[in-house]
Amino acid sequence: MSVTAHYSVDLPSLKSEIPLNEGCGIPALNHQTEKTTTVILWLCVENNSSFVRGKKRSLENIERYYLSNYSMKKLGDCRYELIIPYEDDADLDETIYRLLGEIEGAADLRHCFIGKTA
Repeated sequence: MSVTAHYSVDLPSLKSEIPLNEGCGIPALNHQTEKTTTVILWLCVENNSSFVRGKKRSLENIERYYLSNYSMKKLGDCRYELIIPYEDDADLDETIYRLLGEIEGAADLRHCFIGKTA
């Protein structure tokens, strides 16, 4: 499994620290920006043995429950483009490590493992 980050883009945040505008009930937009980065994830799911048949379902669950939260775009057999929002580098690292841990756990539930690159 490998992760490659490509670039960052600033997007406006819809979070508001300002109370509702008087009389209209609509929150005022916060002009803070949220950073995002596009990450190419190489993900190879394999069965633990030839007697296990969980690879397809494991990959479907990973795509549905974990990768779709990051605007997943499938680029090929094992490659995915993800857009990950973050506040600072530590937050980005934590998000990526948490995502990889969840992916590995989802594969393990169906008796599969995540392939690693050398």
